[in-house]
Amino acid sequence: MVNYKLSIHHVGGRAGSRSFPHMKQFEKDIINVLYDADEDCTEQIKARNRHLKSQLHVLPYALSDKCKSSILNINYDPYTSSLLESNNSFDSFYSFYNNHDYIMGETTKTVEKRNIEVVSIDHVFRSDSVSFPKPDFLSIDVEGGEYDILKGSIETMKSSILAIYAE
Repeated sequence: MVNYKLSIHHVGGRAGSRSFPHMKQFEKDIINVLYDADEDCTEQIKARNRHLKSQLHVLPYALSDKCKSSILNINYDPYTSSLLESNNSFDSFYSFYNNHDYIMGETTKTVEKRNIEVVSIDHVFRSDSVSFPKPDFLSIDVEGGEYDILKGSIETMKSSILAIYAE
């Protein structure tokens, strides 16, 4: 069966958002696939997308260049959580963000280290159990791990990805 829907994949989906624009009149023609390494945020992602007409898949996958064990650093501001350690050189950096003070050393402080398994996008699509198509559009926002995810997506890029947006 031919799929005529646009398959949008976003890695780092904790906020329940994607980088591809929301266009109400086309939303029913989109398959929205959101990945986040922190499985605790999957219900939040689903809740934030309930109003959309797109088909939604939320995957608690940590993605990188290859399959391996790793540590997920859950930070005080969970949106800064990462497989990478925080760089203390930026602890004193300050900004006024979203109506409050934002001090990097406070917000990126690790509050939990979680042992997790990491897979590559190519590995995900080698499986026959995937119930959604490969990405046409891939966006990545993972606090420093973007390059590793791209390295683990070479086969998928060659076979399906039309565009990539990486933060």
